[in-house]
Parts: sequence; C-alpha cells; structure tokens
Amino acid sequence: MNSLYQQKEQANELRKSGRLEEALPLYQTLWESAQDKFNGAGLLHCLRKLRRFEEALPLAKELEKQHIGFDWCRREIIWTYIGGYLNQLTEKDTMGKTLNIANHILTLQPDELALQKVVFAVLKKAKQLKKRDIACNWVDKITPENIDSTPIKTERGDTGWNYQTIWYLHKIRCLIHQNSLKDAIDKVDFVLHNLNKKEKYFKRLKATALLKQGNINEAEAILQSLCKARRVEWWLLYDYAMLMNEKGEKTIALDYMYKAASSEKRLEGILGLILDTAKLSKELRRMEESFYHFQLFKLIREKNGWSIQEEVIKELQELSTQYDSNSSVTFHEALKKCRSYWRANSTEPSRRVEKKNKRTSLSGVVKLAKEGAPYCFIHCNKESFYCLVSDLPVPVTNGMSVKFDAIQSYDKKKQKESWKAVNISSD
Repeated sequence: MNSLYQQKEQANELRKSGRLEEALPLYQTLWESAQDKFNGAGLLHCLRKLRRFEEALPLAKELEKQHIGFDWCRREIIWTYIGGYLNQLTEKDTMGKTLNIANHILTLQPDELALQKVVFAVLKKAKQLKKRDIACNWVDKITPENIDSTPIKTERGDTGWNYQTIWYLHKIRCLIHQNSLKDAIDKVDFVLHNLNKKEKYFKRLKATALLKQGNINEAEAILQSLCKARRVEWWLLYDYAMLMNEKGEKTIALDYMYKAASSEKRLEGILGLILDTAKLSKELRRMEESFYHFQLFKLIREKNGWSIQEEVIKELQELSTQYDSNSSVTFHEALKKCRSYWRANSTEPSRRVEKKNKRTSLSGVVKLAKEGAPYCFIHCNKESFYCLVSDLPVPVTNGMSVKFDAIQSYDKKKQKESWKAVNISSD
C-alpha cells in the first residue's frame, strides 16, 4: 500500500514537472490497479498532452461515465474532446458533425477558455460552409472582453491576427447577415479605431454594409481605395467587380473579374468568380470567353467529384450550338484558354511579365506537396520553383523530370519576391 502511494506521488511529481513520458507508464499501472478519479485524470492528462488521442478518447468516454462529477476529470475530458475531435476536423467534415461535438462539450460546462475554443471551431466551419444562421446563433456565446488579444504566432512569425479581432470579424458578418447594418458599421469603426492591423478585412465589411444600405458611392470609394494597393487579394478585386456590375459598368466589371482570377492560385477557391465571369462575358456577347469559363467551372467540379448545376449544363449546350465549339474540352485546354483571357485583360502592373523578369529553358524534378494540394515545387540546381499541379503535364507523378520557364511572382506568406514555373513540359 505504501509502495502504491509512493508510485502515485512520483507520477504526480513527474506530471507537474512536465516529464509526461516518464509519468505515463506509472499512471497506466496505477489505473490498472485502481480506477479511481485521480489516477484516471492523471493518465488522461498525460495521453492528451502527448497527443495520443487514440488512447485518450476511449479513456475520456469511460471517465465521463464514471467520474464526470470530479472537476479535474471533467476538465481533462473537455480538453481531450477539443484536441481529439474538434481540432482534428477538416474541410470535408460536415456542419452536423461539428455541432454534435460542440454541443456535447457544452453539456460538460467548459470554462471560458475551453468555451472559446469550441465557439471558434463552430464559427470556422460555419464560415466555410456559409451557414450564417448557425454563426449568428454561436457568436454571442462568448464576449470580446474575455477573448485573448495576444497576437497569434506561427513558425513564420506574427500573423497580425488575434482571437479578439477574429471574433469581431465573425460578429460583423453576422450583423450584416441579420441586416443590422448600422450596428455592423459602428462595430467596424470601433475596430478600425482600436485594432487596425487587418483593416482591409474590416473596410471590406463596411463596404458590404454600405452597399446593402444603398450607399453605393461610399462603398465604391472604400473598395476603389483598397484595390489601389500594390498587392491586392483576389476577393477585393471580385467585390469591386460585382459593385461595378451592379452600377452597370459591365466591361469594367469583367476586367476586374479577370484581374481577380489571375491573382489567385487555387482554382477551387474561386469557383463563384469563374461562374460569374462566364455569365457576365455572355451578357457582353463575348461568347468564346463565356464558353470556356463555363467549361472550366464544370471541369473543376468534375475533377473534385462535385455535382454540376443544371443551369451550367444548359448554358454549355446553348453555347456549344451558338458558338459551334467542341464540347469535349479537356481541363488543361479550358484552363489555358481562360488564363489567356485573364492575362490579356489584366492591366495590373505587378502582373505584367517583363522580359528581364523571366528565365527560360530550365530543367528540374517535381516534388509534390501534401495529398490533394493544388500546388507543388520543381527543384532545380538547389532552387525551388513554385508551380500549380494543374500546369504539369499528365500523368502527374512525384519525381518526374520537366522542362520549364520561370517568371517572377510574389510569396504572400513570406512577403517577398519569388519565382513561379510556367510553360511546363515533360523532359
């Protein structure tokens, strides 16, 4: 009995000093000998902190049945569910799955910090799936005064974000969705006065609220100013294009849509833009451009196993007849055509490729990124060149030898000039 007591003391000391690898086997032995609440909480703490969730999650469920009334156990169970379930969710997971996990954690009465983690997970999934009503139901479960305003840092450094700023972003979106436009604008002004590191995101929301109020000129002035920056995100150009379209400036709107499309690398992220481009170019009687944008939209969705809207199929059938075009266009053909329109119509100086900023006749080896990533790299003489998987010759394989040219690009994450591979062919 004395030996067991000493073992428990040793396990606790190791855990408190952060020596979890050493404490774990002691807690495992203690739990096997006596499944009391202290042994269980200590064991779960070690498994959770060591991220051994395959073992931690079954134990958490067992402890929830046996010792949920013990505060330490309850806290460990909550954080295990956050780490093992909520933090493991991917873009493919459903809103329903997210809500089931989140609501169950809420029944366990999490403390303020754990509650914030749960709410932000729900808000993130709701934003991804555009479930605005759900976001509105969850955003006020926490208050900004209690949210950490410490800058969020990654291995790349300070992101410029903090969770308090992120909460305001979600809250303002909800107010706009609920047509509480004056409140949304007031919130934006408060944030811009106090927390302005990410001002373009909030100015964009202010423009959205003003536009919904009917203040088109004020909204236009904000977006126009944002689009004059040296580096402009595609979604700001897209917003400005849609505003120009609403004003009846359709040719200008299409030009900005092309600029927006040419500045984004992940095609799956701009499907709405591609579809709107297809519709607007048809409205302007630019049938070839419309046809290839509808084709690109359809082929991206097919490539990802997503359904095709009936509207798109009908448009393509009509355009194929009118334009007398071959309807069996490949993905690479459609993408090449659309990019030629984007480049020809994009007047953004930073997007022009000058001869002095181009390198030709290079050779290298393809290194694919994580599975499903739309980008990869080509290694050449100790240099690494960014490229899109969709630009590679098929079939795409890791380690394949290729020839390519390179143009100057801009790495938004590293905030510096870089090189992008183009005109890629098999070596």
